[in-house]
Amino acid sequence: QDRWFVLGAANERQWALLCEVLERPDLKDDPRFATNSDRLQHRQELEDELNQVFAARPADYWLEQLGAGGLPCGPINSVPDVFSHPQAEDRAFALEVEHPTAGKVKVPGFPYKLSATPAGVHRPPPRLGEHTAEVLEQVLGLTSDDVARLRSAGAI
Repeated sequence: QDRWFVLGAANERQWALLCEVLERPDLKDDPRFATNSDRLQHRQELEDELNQVFAARPADYWLEQLGAGGLPCGPINSVPDVFSHPQAEDRAFALEVEHPTAGKVKVPGFPYKLSATPAGVHRPPPRLGEHTAEVLEQVLGLTSDDVARLRSAGAI
């Protein structure tokens, strides 16, 4: 209804739990959804059924119900959600860097902290195409003339 979340029901036990949590025993008994293979074959129909159920209530409600029912699930976070998450704030995950065109921007830091070899962000995110020539020359072995020809042909 209000945000995306991910849900796992990858085996028959989890499928039965999902139908129970959703109060939809009819889905469990539906021959189109009897096995994982059947559910995959009728994926779009199943998605339509589940989307209709999930649209009736906010995501937080479903995450609580699904989690309490023993199903693996979690929110899909937006970038601002990630940066403002208490765990990310506690670990100083968001780093601020100066971007040549956007000014100060927040970028994700490293999810792990190593005391002997600390990681860091040494430059801002690249602008579109900023490293194209560098990659073509250093990684693919093209010459600067090759890159110039590609550029003049509009390929890059």
